[in-house]
Amino acid sequence: MEMYYFSLGILSIISLIFCSLIVWGLVKVIKTKNDLENFKESYKWDLECNHRRFDDNKREVNLHMEAFNRNIEETVNSVHRSIDENFNESRSYTDKRIDKFLNKSIDSEKN
Repeated sequence: MEMYYFSLGILSIISLIFCSLIVWGLVKVIKTKNDLENFKESYKWDLECNHRRFDDNKREVNLHMEAFNRNIEETVNSVHRSIDENFNESRSYTDKRIDKFLNKSIDSEKN
């Protein structure tokens, strides 16, 4: 009879250990599931932040490129105006010199 009670005691201890291991395993599974859900939410949030940051950077680069293009256009237009002004000034100067030369040559032929 003592052997029977001893066996029942050992079996009850083994069953308690087994049940506690099952409960511990379930707790770990639930905790891992919650951690996985938190990771998914964190990943989605990080992804949205990165998309927003990317869009902001893209918008900022586009603004800088537009300003750069405007600056280039203004510089090119300024250079063209300067070239036109210099050309007109040189043509005017050349015309004056030619007129002066022609007047001198006409005057010299008259004398």
